[in-house]
Amino acid sequence: KDLENLRGGIAQLLIENKLKPDGIAIWENYESMKASQLGDPRFIQTTDSSMAIIKFCYQNALNFDYVVKRTLDKLKNYKILFLCGASAIGETERKAFLKFVKNGGTIVADMNPGMMNSSYKTP
Repeated sequence: KDLENLRGGIAQLLIENKLKPDGIAIWENYESMKASQLGDPRFIQTTDSSMAIIKFCYQNALNFDYVVKRTLDKLKNYKILFLCGASAIGETERKAFLKFVKNGGTIVADMNPGMMNSSYKTP
């Protein structure tokens, strides 16, 4: 019964309304998540800082998207990109990030971004 009440009320408006784009993206990649498990304290978990950003966005009614390697072409839709725990950055990502910045985007990174490439080797 509760779901039926929601379907006819304000929930329907929320379902049908698109979220406004705020131009915020958080980059996620498997290599950086795995780097945090290598035993080197310089490589933090991606969630150590991304959770603070997510909480801030939720508290301030800001929408964000995740960007991954296969969606790097969508960076042009964002104003700011957060690299959280991005210890491993591959060549494809590096080029996409440089293009993003050259086109006016802003990147905010936390500890030790790009200390190694996607093969866990130092560049």
